[in-house]
Amino acid sequence: MTSNERILQPFTLPNGTELKNRLLMAPMTTCTGYFDGTVTSELVEYYRARAGSIGTIIVECCFIDDYGLAFPGAIGIDNDEKIAGLAKIAEAIKAEGSKAILQIYHGGRMVDPQLIGGRQPVAPSAIAAPREGAAMPRALSGEEVEGMIAKFGDGVRRAILAGFDGVEIHGANTYLIQQFYSPNSNQRDDEWGGSRDNRARFPLAVRMISLVWNLPNSLAAPCGSDEGLTEKGRHFFKRAQALGMLVDVSHVSEKGFWDMIGLAEKPVIASHSDSFAVCPHPRNLTDDQFRAIRDLGGTAGLNLYAPFLTQAPRASFDDLRRHLDRFLELDGEGHIALGADLDGCDLLPEGFSGLDDYNRLGDFLKTTGYSDETIQNLFCNSLMKVVKLCIM
Repeated sequence: MTSNERILQPFTLPNGTELKNRLLMAPMTTCTGYFDGTVTSELVEYYRARAGSIGTIIVECCFIDDYGLAFPGAIGIDNDEKIAGLAKIAEAIKAEGSKAILQIYHGGRMVDPQLIGGRQPVAPSAIAAPREGAAMPRALSGEEVEGMIAKFGDGVRRAILAGFDGVEIHGANTYLIQQFYSPNSNQRDDEWGGSRDNRARFPLAVRMISLVWNLPNSLAAPCGSDEGLTEKGRHFFKRAQALGMLVDVSHVSEKGFWDMIGLAEKPVIASHSDSFAVCPHPRNLTDDQFRAIRDLGGTAGLNLYAPFLTQAPRASFDDLRRHLDRFLELDGEGHIALGADLDGCDLLPEGFSGLDDYNRLGDFLKTTGYSDETIQNLFCNSLMKVVKLCIM
């Protein structure tokens, strides 16, 4: 079979999705959305007319935040009200027999203030783009960076709910993701800047997603509920894993946790959960839950929030050590990380107040007899192993 003949043959992706052929339509900007980023009927018909003979269509980039639209007529995925319009595009493409993929992005410092109501654009650092007339952006705070990651995750969630077969995360064109990776536009001195590994943290972080937080939604019930995943949540979980997303189980109910374990084909993580056997907080993991994460090749991130560590009024590094020991007793070496939960947390172990104290924690573990391998796994290797299995 010649190369030309193979182009028109069906092709199966590693996740089992079959494409009718190897032809893809690139995400070409049309600038035909409404002023508020919603979908026009003309845009739906534009994609319908191009679907059918081609295997896959990648729909033009959708902004995930109302500070992120980089050109006039852009369409958005920044709130749930936009799901219905985007669903019309996905339905039109799929009805003709093609796969529908949605590209999502944030323009960062490339956004013209006129497109966002005169507001100041945001970026990794307060450095204007090297082009004439570029606006000076405002540097995102550490808390806002975490929030931006969540917005990318929300964009993926909405794309799945709209019926798209896949999501492409836009990391080029000097938009926000590329801005974080570039030492020219990212001159931060916190954990999101500096070294190449730190600058890559934001691009990698937008590949992790959670189905629920503290309140029930259309996908799942939170910790403390007797309910589990909804049918929509089951579909969402399977699609998220198929798309190479790292799924976090920390906030889901116990029933929802076991629903996910039963569906999982790849590792999952509990990004910030401790041992229930050591401290019986409902957000902590039972021994059976930890074993299930371990057996899938996943990781549990130790939470530094004091009420998860101990029932005493104050927590210490010794309390954290007891949780680490419990997981190690369950053959957890290589499956334990640091989850921290520093965002907005004001009840931390004595002697720990923020990122600068991680070195103190490492020194404590070393002086109390933990091996270099265990400490390296805790601080880096355990989580990176899961990232490579699920994302890279």
